[in-house]
Amino acid sequence: MIYTARQIEDMHRAAGQIVLPYRARLTPLAKDWLKAKQIAVGYSEATADAAKKAVESKPSKLAAPPLLWWCDGPAGSARAAVTSAAKEIPLDQISTGLLPAVIKMLVTQVKAKKIAGAVLLVKNPSLALVYANRNAALRAIAASTLLAMDEAINAVSPNVLVIEHTRLTVQQIKNMILRFGRTGPAPSDVLQSDLKELAQCG
Repeated sequence: MIYTARQIEDMHRAAGQIVLPYRARLTPLAKDWLKAKQIAVGYSEATADAAKKAVESKPSKLAAPPLLWWCDGPAGSARAAVTSAAKEIPLDQISTGLLPAVIKMLVTQVKAKKIAGAVLLVKNPSLALVYANRNAALRAIAASTLLAMDEAINAVSPNVLVIEHTRLTVQQIKNMILRFGRTGPAPSDVLQSDLKELAQCG
């Protein structure tokens, strides 16, 4: 059985430890999560059923609402990464062609709580960030490394991830999408208050 980062995180949260069957395998992102959290994994054939039940009984935070994704061109590597990531988390493609229209649609969908957020795969992340962060409903960050993403997720609870796909490998893009797909904490009251105040400036 292959365990994803989401599954082992749920298991650790539910049981306070991670015990897997001897023949269990981990996804690359799961290994990264364990290394970052410095959590040891135990193995026992006797606990295989218990481990499976702990994972399956935990409701998935990714099932609904879904994540959307959009790419600004053919970008074979970016699409390959999305296709691979979609095997682990639900991803729906945005069919709208132009970035401004994409942002307007995201604002509407986020306000209606129909989506968890979106991944934008672009050549120019600066433009996407400026457009997305013009509206208080969206909190967009640019992905450079997984560590930087973790810091940004903890700081601002983003709901839009912007990836400059021309500078990253398929595996790097996939790992970032999967990490972003793990639902983070809701924005704090302080953050929401600060954003609301900033939006009223000028």
